[in-house]
Amino acid sequence: MSLGKLGRRIIMFFFCVLLVSNGYSADRFISIEGKNGKCLDAEVMSFPSDDSLKIRTREGKFFTIKIDNIKKPSISDLAAHVGYVGASYFFGQNGYFKDRRKARSFLRFAHKHGDVSSSYIYGVLEGNYGNRYEAFYAFREAARHDHVEAQNALGECFLYGRGCDKSYEKALKWFLRAEHGGSAWASFNLAEMMLSNGRDALFLEYLMRAAERFAAAGNRDGLALTAQKAEDAGCASLAGKIL
Repeated sequence: MSLGKLGRRIIMFFFCVLLVSNGYSADRFISIEGKNGKCLDAEVMSFPSDDSLKIRTREGKFFTIKIDNIKKPSISDLAAHVGYVGASYFFGQNGYFKDRRKARSFLRFAHKHGDVSSSYIYGVLEGNYGNRYEAFYAFREAARHDHVEAQNALGECFLYGRGCDKSYEKALKWFLRAEHGGSAWASFNLAEMMLSNGRDALFLEYLMRAAERFAAAGNRDGLALTAQKAEDAGCASLAGKIL
């Protein structure tokens, strides 16, 4: 793996950490109300199928319930909670030990039931396992719901043919959408595309925008890669300004 790809992977993981700490309760338990009127405080343990949950109550009792029999929370809130737990297993935070197997199971369920942030993180996880097709479909789902970093990841899939046919036009489309949404990595990727096509003015424009965004986010690894790209392109003075 090149230094550039390693840097991007590190930054992608850091971004995921920010996502999973944004607004969710750290409590393992969630209040579940059945359509029969019964309420339980329960911890989600596993997923016998895509439409059922195995849960454990605070009293230590285990039940398997169908999603169709749940009145509250809504499916979207349940998916968000499950995604939070999955990401916590993935990073080993919020009181959860790191467990890739459980992370994969929880994130897959949340992805399948429409939690956009979970779709993105699940895509990252599947990509790390080498499951490019699964990663592509997860990124595509999140990108279609305006997840900026998923849009950039989808652009990379099309650019390099990861889980899909290569398409310069589709890569450009998704990079532009992500760049418009504020993604520094999309700006960086667009700079690379412009450089490879001899469009020097646009290369410099996007590279400077990437540097500004990395600087605003305090992302030193991103700044270092941007400066290296400028130096490789024969713009040593620009590299010095970026750093």
